[in-house]
Amino acid sequence: MKKKEEKYYLELFKRNYQDFPEGQILESESPDFLISTKGKILGIELTKIFQKSNPKRLSLQASDSIITDIILRIRNLFEMNNLLGYEVHLDFHVDKNIVKELREELAKKLFDVIIEHLPKENGWVEIKNDFENITKYPEEVSMISVYYSKGLSSINITDSKVGWVKNNMIEDLQKVISQKNSKVSNYLKSCENIWLLIHTISFSSCSFFIPSRETLEHYFDSNFGAVFFLNSFDREVHKLKNKNTT
Repeated sequence: MKKKEEKYYLELFKRNYQDFPEGQILESESPDFLISTKGKILGIELTKIFQKSNPKRLSLQASDSIITDIILRIRNLFEMNNLLGYEVHLDFHVDKNIVKELREELAKKLFDVIIEHLPKENGWVEIKNDFENITKYPEEVSMISVYYSKGLSSINITDSKVGWVKNNMIEDLQKVISQKNSKVSNYLKSCENIWLLIHTISFSSCSFFIPSRETLEHYFDSNFGAVFFLNSFDREVHKLKNKNTT
């Protein structure tokens, strides 16, 4: 089962990283895979990343109640402005209490973000939060999808609750890399170069990460030839900067 799971994430990596090397993929143990490419052997080691549990976070019931209240406030703003025909979906991540006064402010900010990106008739837009300006686009929502149809006579707003997204990943990623660094010399007995693939677990609430710009600009302490982060939720692959190879 472990190797089957590893092959799944390796395939995600291969499909979503345009510079993935061509060659025969061989199963191994240390590292997890070997790729015979251009007369050389590249090793790829896989490892998972999780968020630490936090007992201070809200219960799901409390989170649901807050999100429902915010959605109703957004709906009211649409109706007050006579904006009908829209289907709006928000990906919420609420793990702390939000008092009613702040919920109104949050709803207004999210409404403004949506208004700024309204699609044309029968159009659809996806508004991703890059978490670089959370005063304008609140961090409690990671993405908003909006569809408009002139034939619709109502406003429909839905949400998904997929866990709390973590953006500052420097400490988490370095910890994972450091745990593997000491094994690099052993990996290199089987290959000329070794990559590390750090991946999340699909649809696991403890593994929702969207790396901030600060995280992606950080130089990690790594003994690997290259280190990659695969967000299996949105399929994005990020090659991390390595201070030992620059």
